[in-house]
Amino acid sequence: MLRRVICVIAVAIILFNIVYLPIVNIASGNRAVKFSYTSDILQVLGIPNDRIVLVSLKNGSLIFIEGLEEKYKVETREYGIIWKMDYVKKKNIVIAGTTKGYLLIIDPLSYRIVDSIKIFDGPINFLDATNNGKYVVLTTTKPLVVSGTRVTAENLIIYDLDRRITVFYRDWNSKDKLAKVFKLKISDDDRYLVIEILDKFCELCEILEAKIEIYDLESLRKIYSKMLGLSVSLDIISGLRILSTRRRLRAQGYVTVVNIIEVNSKNEILEREFTLDFNSIDVLFLDRNKFFIKLSKPAGDIIGYIYSVKGYKVKNVKGENIELIKRIEKGVLGAGSWGVAIYDSNMNIKWSKKLSIKEKLNPLFVGTYGNEEYVYVAFRKILYIFPQVVKYNLQIEFYDVTNKKLSGVLVTVYNENGEIVAQGCSDLEGIFAWTLPSGVYRLAISLPGYLNQSHIINLWENLTLRFTLEKLKEAPINKVIIKVFNINKEPLENAVITVLFLNGTILYNYTIPKNGTILFLRDGKYVIMISAPNYEPQNRTISLPGTTLEKFELDFKRANLTICIYNVLYNNTILSIKGRYYRESINLSSSCITFNQIPLGKYEIYVSSGKLENVTEIYLSEEDKTIKIVFPTTETPLSNASFTSTQISVEEIVSFFSKNKFLITEPRNKAIFFKARDNYGNVIDLEEYRGKIIILDFFYTQCEGCKHVIPFLREINEKYGEEAVVFSITVSPSDTPNVIDAYINEHNITWMILHDDTGVYQKYNITIFPTVIIIGPNGEVAYRIEGSYLEVESSKEQLVLLISGVLAAVNQNPDYMVLLIGLILLAFAAVAQYYTSTFPEEEVIDEYEEDIIVRRGMGI
Repeated sequence: MLRRVICVIAVAIILFNIVYLPIVNIASGNRAVKFSYTSDILQVLGIPNDRIVLVSLKNGSLIFIEGLEEKYKVETREYGIIWKMDYVKKKNIVIAGTTKGYLLIIDPLSYRIVDSIKIFDGPINFLDATNNGKYVVLTTTKPLVVSGTRVTAENLIIYDLDRRITVFYRDWNSKDKLAKVFKLKISDDDRYLVIEILDKFCELCEILEAKIEIYDLESLRKIYSKMLGLSVSLDIISGLRILSTRRRLRAQGYVTVVNIIEVNSKNEILEREFTLDFNSIDVLFLDRNKFFIKLSKPAGDIIGYIYSVKGYKVKNVKGENIELIKRIEKGVLGAGSWGVAIYDSNMNIKWSKKLSIKEKLNPLFVGTYGNEEYVYVAFRKILYIFPQVVKYNLQIEFYDVTNKKLSGVLVTVYNENGEIVAQGCSDLEGIFAWTLPSGVYRLAISLPGYLNQSHIINLWENLTLRFTLEKLKEAPINKVIIKVFNINKEPLENAVITVLFLNGTILYNYTIPKNGTILFLRDGKYVIMISAPNYEPQNRTISLPGTTLEKFELDFKRANLTICIYNVLYNNTILSIKGRYYRESINLSSSCITFNQIPLGKYEIYVSSGKLENVTEIYLSEEDKTIKIVFPTTETPLSNASFTSTQISVEEIVSFFSKNKFLITEPRNKAIFFKARDNYGNVIDLEEYRGKIIILDFFYTQCEGCKHVIPFLREINEKYGEEAVVFSITVSPSDTPNVIDAYINEHNITWMILHDDTGVYQKYNITIFPTVIIIGPNGEVAYRIEGSYLEVESSKEQLVLLISGVLAAVNQNPDYMVLLIGLILLAFAAVAQYYTSTFPEEEVIDEYEEDIIVRRGMGI
């Protein structure tokens, strides 16, 4: 009897393992961890900033995987099976929708469901949440009888998570009827909801009568609706720019119709449509200006194309057929039954892993998690996870207190687990270099006769450090902990510490991790300086022994912001300003209002007056700023409201330079719009300023002639403010943020300086510095201002003086005749070279998304 009971229990345990537990093994040869389940995978969601991925199974299980290991399982059957999940970045929670109409709020770090909300008596089909966690947009289904026919109707719901109420509901019985929802997406800035719907029950109608609609999530109002037909694929990118494709049958076969819809900064809706003579199945923005479109069937080794949003082909894309594609932070993620790959913005492979799958399987989900350290691809019952090792260069320069380079310094690098991952010595130039995966490391530094050092570093990019080693003395060593916060008690992530002796010699200079740093110093006095972008620097003198913990609280750099609003009823106008550390909303009582001493940074200014609304984004730098917002003189609906400003012409701008001796030409070429980082690391997209006059000043700090244009740029910036946007763009890699900061202070620069990391000056064919490019509101290069005739004349005078001196020497010594001839030939060559580069007969720049072709000469 006992034996039978034991056998029954054993069989039960075996069956439980087979039914409920996954089979986990390492796929041979490619380090992929494979999870095999007996139940179908319904949804997979990776947490961007944590090493956690959630897997929902058809049997009602929710699996939590941390790193490469399954950690926990939760049963959700009482709420229904999870069909859809989305991650809310600001609140670090997951929102899930179930087959029983529940919204589940999940804490991914504690592996638990923290709340459940009953939304509807029916399954949740689509679900998307705003990044700030305010709204969840979802669709549900319910059966209806319409005109004697039983149909399944869909409902659109916008749910306010903070207030726990439904703020928007639309269904078949609404005034604005809704029958089906085909696609649903929220823009990255949380401003817009894009849906594709049908407002009638007709199976054949959807092909031609499906509509794309756009809702403003601030006002919960529809601002766009157009019947375009059911799309094959739809994608959106910040901005808002919508890309959708449709298949149409023509005599020669299927063609693809591409529709691009954009809501610009003035709330104007722009549309573009073009037809491509091939059949496509998927489309994805690579950036705001180009997209990848995948063929329904590969044409030989071509799987798709890259197209400009203006409709011309940029590139053929070749390789393995991509069956599932997704845009990620570092590029594009694509998968197929062959494996998974990461591509750059031109669809070149940066990283890939192959899978050994005997049968052909279609991938269902693909994504990343853990700061894109891990890549996953899921099939019907199999999940593969690949660790993606991203490596960066670490370089350390060693000096003694006299600034002499130190060789033979032993550096030992430990990972977060205390394991040695690198070890070596500095070379004859005093440099230690190594390549390591991204992460947090501890450096142990030693050299016989010198004081040992230890540092914690964050390696998330290529990093160069400089350390000064102090000769070992008998004085005791002190451990000093440094912590840096802002005045809101938040730890600062990009603060820089500089430790100096009282004589001004730098001992340490490096970026402090968010959790602080530790200094090991002998007895004596030191100056500690702390700085961070957009914060007031602090310094203090410490005396050792006696100090163990030093806390620094940096105050924000501040400036005054004046906003002037015209053509509104001031007692009926609301003005709100929103930044990371400052927010305020007021009822306007006069045309201009000044916000005094507010923190520097990016702000969104929102103005509402009657039916008119305006949203303006600005960047407040160290100088006081005044902006103008001019509304139309008559009240117009929201969708037609636009921002206007005092109109100026490019001729007014160029007049500042024409009064002086500059070379001015009118290329009338198409401008190249690009992205570049400012001096604080923020990415600035020139596309956001399209429609305004843009002045681009290409320079470098060691260029003496470049300083001649600064007074003119300052005058333009002060006179026209927001109406003409000025950017100075340094082309030199040696112009570090510290160098640029000093340059800004020395020359009183009140506009933004950008760093040319991608060779934009080459695309504009700039060979003379300074060069100023003036782009008109129509997107064309209206004027090109090169060099300075003052410099040319000065060079001529110096050349004349030189030749005069040589002639005098020749008169006294005829043997110098060869030298004279050589100098004259050199002078002619220099002048010819200058005039060739400064006065081209004609220059045409054809902009493609991938190649810039520069042609010189006549007849182009």
